[in-house]
Amino acid sequence: MNKKTISIIIGIILVFGITGGVWWRSLSPVYLEPPTLDYQDSPFGIHPATVVPPAKYEISNPHDYAIDIGIKRDRGLSFIWTLTQPDLTKEEYEWERYDQVVKDAPDSIRIMANIYIGSPRADVKYYEYAKKTSFLSKDEEAYKRFVRSAVERYDGDGIDDIVGLRVPIKYWQLDNEPPHGLEDYAKFLKITYLATKEADPEAKVIIGGVPGLGTPSSISDYA
Repeated sequence: MNKKTISIIIGIILVFGITGGVWWRSLSPVYLEPPTLDYQDSPFGIHPATVVPPAKYEISNPHDYAIDIGIKRDRGLSFIWTLTQPDLTKEEYEWERYDQVVKDAPDSIRIMANIYIGSPRADVKYYEYAKKTSFLSKDEEAYKRFVRSAVERYDGDGIDDIVGLRVPIKYWQLDNEPPHGLEDYAKFLKITYLATKEADPEAKVIIGGVPGLGTPSSISDYA
């Protein structure tokens, strides 16, 4: 290869190196269509999948951004007994905080709900409902009524469902990350599972996520 040919090659490389970046940056972004998988076949979920308030972000539905990126599951709704039944002497539940979220859910997204008594660290009423140092409720029958009522209200079977329900809740996770220092989680899981299945035999009950473990022995907290 003679010097003239080498000079031409070097010149081409230099020109491309200087202009190539500009050419590359001038390209318009390419947006891919979101996956068309059914929610049952998709592993994609997010916590939470909503943007609130939607009007602030110029969208009509809180789930619009999640739909755009192909999200199929929303794990952003927590049914908390201490908030839902603030007076244990009355079998009355305050569902309003949940109803609108469920009604807003689009057909393409399914809700995976949390359900639990409350937070022993953040909820001053927790030990009015739960036993000391335990996940278990003081009144097991009252807790099971709460679970059955929640599941029945949103299961989509046509019995005691909320008006306008389009997307039923079929996945229930017992607590978010069950905290250390409490006992009887396995018993609590069984009680919740049976109450859930009593209301909706098709429902799936999911174990809560394990928080960071201080020592290997701390896994025994959940036995």
